Amino acid sequence: MRKGFRLEDVRAMPVDELEAFMAILYPQKSKTTSCKSLRLNWRKWKKRHVRPASTSGTEA
Repeated sequence: MRKGFRLEDVRAMPVDELEAFMAILYPQKSKTTSCKSLRLNWRKWKKRHVRPASTSGTEA
């Protein structure tokens, strides 16, 4: 399993995705969470909000 995020991946994100990424990784609450739980939260958000490219219907 890969740990962390590459800078290229973060820079390539659209604005709404980047805002969610920042809110999940750097919450405004004073509660401290582990890196593992932050990655899981990010994966859950991605599953809910990002459609896979294979379902776009543009393939031949």
